[in-house]
Amino acid sequence: MPMLTFNWFWRLRAAFFLGFLVLGGAGCASWEPPVSRAEREIREKSQQRIFFQSFDHVWQAIQLSIPYPLAVSDVNQGIIETDWIDISDGFQPFHGRLDRRPIQYKLRVLVVRGQYEGESAVRVTIVKPMRIKPNFLGETRSVESDGVEEMLIFYRIERELSIAETIRQEASKEKNQP
Repeated sequence: MPMLTFNWFWRLRAAFFLGFLVLGGAGCASWEPPVSRAEREIREKSQQRIFFQSFDHVWQAIQLSIPYPLAVSDVNQGIIETDWIDISDGFQPFHGRLDRRPIQYKLRVLVVRGQYEGESAVRVTIVKPMRIKPNFLGETRSVESDGVEEMLIFYRIERELSIAETIRQEASKEKNQP
């Protein structure tokens, strides 16, 4: 009889240990590492910029800078939005490995007119919602963007604006010369 009690004790102990591993593993799966200060600054800076040019010039530069089909382009509301893009068809980051998960994303650009010290100012905000579809049974889950594509689009907008400004300056020089 003492042998039976001893065996039962070890089985119960092993069951508790396995239960702890299963519950502990599920808790760790939902844990996300803390975001570093540098990463947080990159995310904040990659979301929004202010351009000191006319609204029409900035709007045109944004439309030229987005290489995807647009679902919404409303100049009165100041909204540009793309269709959902599969990550395999869209932007491939130069860092890290290619993600094989079924991720889709869209770009949403919000453009707001304003003034700063009497000068025309336009605030451009780029939001990139991303979603993962695990399988046909699971629900979609949202994922945060790394901010690289947003910074690239801001760079393209700045380049388009500088090129357009150079063309306007050269045209006005030619116009003033006899």
